[in-house]
This record gives sequence, C-alpha cells and structure tokens, in this order.
Amino acid sequence: MAARPGPPDTAAVRGWLVAAVIGVAVAAAVPAGGEVDAAPFQLVFDGRHTDALLHEGPFTSTSTLCASGQAADVAIDERTLSATRLFSCDGGGTFTARVSPLPNEHSGTGRWQILSGAGPLADLRGQGTFTAALVTGSLDDPRNLVFRSTWAGVVDLDAAPPRLAVLGVKIQQLATPRNARRITLALSVKDANVVSYLLTVDDRRSPPNVLASRSGRMGPRVWSVALRIRPKIGTRYLRFQLAAEDAVGNDSSLTKLVRLR
Repeated sequence: MAARPGPPDTAAVRGWLVAAVIGVAVAAAVPAGGEVDAAPFQLVFDGRHTDALLHEGPFTSTSTLCASGQAADVAIDERTLSATRLFSCDGGGTFTARVSPLPNEHSGTGRWQILSGAGPLADLRGQGTFTAALVTGSLDDPRNLVFRSTWAGVVDLDAAPPRLAVLGVKIQQLATPRNARRITLALSVKDANVVSYLLTVDDRRSPPNVLASRSGRMGPRVWSVALRIRPKIGTRYLRFQLAAEDAVGNDSSLTKLVRLR
C-alpha cells in the first residue's frame, strides 16, 4: 500500500509567497481589469515605549472602516523579533496585526499583516510594508523615544483562503529522452482577490527531489498547466503540491499523489 502524501512544506513555500504577495499587494493599489478587490491602505502609527518596552500609541488610517484609534503590543516573539499588536478603532471594532522586525519601527523598514478582527472588522485582512523614522529621543534611551511608522499596502473584508482544486491530470510517455513524461494538469483557483501560486512536482523523496515547478499570479479561474519531467527509473508516484496566497494574506495549499503508469 502506498504511503499517504504528507502536507506541503508550508514553511518553505511561505518564504517564496511572502515576497510574491507583497508584490501583488503593491500592484493591487492600481487594479488592472477589475481583478483585485482589495483597497489601497495607509496607516500612520505614532509610537512610544511602555515600561515593558512594548510599543503603544495613537494611529490614523485612510480606511473608513477604522479611521483612527489606539494601538498596543500584546505579545512579542523574541525568535522572529515580531510583535502582535491590537488596534482599537474609535468607531468600534478591533483588529490584530503582526509587525516585523519590531526594532525597525524605531527607524527602518519591515512588514505588517492583519491576522484577525472583531466586531464589524471580523473579516478584515491585509498586508504590506512599513517605513519608520525617529521623531524625538535617542535609540540609546528607548524609554523616552518617539517614532512614527507609516504603513502601505492593501486591506479587504475577506477572511476566506483561496479555494484550490486539481480537476484532472494527464500523463503522456515521451519517446525521448528515456523515461520522460509530459504532464498536463487542470487546476482551479477561486478567490475574491488576485492569487500568487507555486506549483511543484516531486517524487516523494525526503528531502523532496523537485522535478518541475511553476509560479505566477492570476485572478480566479480554471487553467491548464503543462510540465515536462524526467523522473528516475523505478519512480512509481509523483506528488503535486500547490500553494497559494491572496493579496491580503489568506493562504491555502493542497497535495495530490498520482501513480505513474
């Protein structure tokens, strides 16, 4: 009996998708052909340190969903130097975002992602980059410094991950070179926003022996992908792994195991 396929290596895939989706987020500020529903977003956070050296302060944004309010860090991940920050909106509702790397908020650049929301902002998601500058004080005296962090990216009331499906797989034996195959896949992606995807094919070895890959971005549709591979003699199964992330950071993945005839 064949072993069941393991889940995609989401940690490895995530690194590629982060860079790709940040590009999508920037492109989403100027939608093309109506493919992207996410709205351009800017937020300005005027931060200072608490006694525990966490960041807190008022903010304003360009979104009518949450034009102003107060924000404060609620957790710090020392391993990744990232903060989980709660934003309380003056008009009601809250959202939680991850900011990384946290020290760069004093003076530097980094990334942000809205992870969850509550109340009228329960479905709010978004991501982008920040640029920060020191307003007053000195980096040598963190308790008294004040900084300004400006966010840019996209947001949307969309908490649904991309819906992915493999609709069909066709494998053809090629005459040359020896053991070469042409694989045609029918794939489906459904999402409210443009999606960045990474498709890989491997022969299930550990670490994976990647035979082919394809990446890109697209709106919701069904499409066909043709790949040419040359597995080793004796390979019985191929593993197809598809990972996707939309413009506001929702992600999903699937794995399909196919027997070589």
